[in-house]
Amino acid sequence: MLCEALDGAAAEILGKVSILSIYSYIEQAFGAWDQRPLMKSNLISSCIIRNAKPKIDITALGKIIDLFKSPETDGKLSPEYEHTYEKCDKKKEEDFKILKKFRHVGLVEPIGADDMYFVAKVKYKLFLAT
Repeated sequence: MLCEALDGAAAEILGKVSILSIYSYIEQAFGAWDQRPLMKSNLISSCIIRNAKPKIDITALGKIIDLFKSPETDGKLSPEYEHTYEKCDKKKEEDFKILKKFRHVGLVEPIGADDMYFVAKVKYKLFLAT
C-alpha cells in the first residue's frame, strides 16, 4: 500500500504526494473494525515528498474558469454537448469531455441525474463540488 501511495494513488489532483496524503490513503484502506494505523509527527506543515502524474491535465483544469464563471454558478448543459445528438456542437462536445474528466476526479457533480450523459440529454445542471 505504501508503494501504491508513492506511485500516485495518494496524490492530490495536481499529483503532489505528501506524508499526510500517504497516511490518509493507507488509513482509508482499513475496514471499520480493523486495527488502525497511527501517525505521530512534529510537522509544522504538510511536506510534499513526491510529484506523481496529475489526476487531470493542467490545461484542462484551467478551463474550469471558462466553464464555471464563479463557484456559486451552476453549469448548464443541453443536448448539444453530447456527441450522439444530431445537432452536436463540436466546441460543446470538447467542453463535455473536460467536464467528464472533472467528474471523474470529483470536481464536478451532476444535479438531478446520476450520469453526465443524462445531464446533457435532459438539460440538467452541474455544480462545482467543494
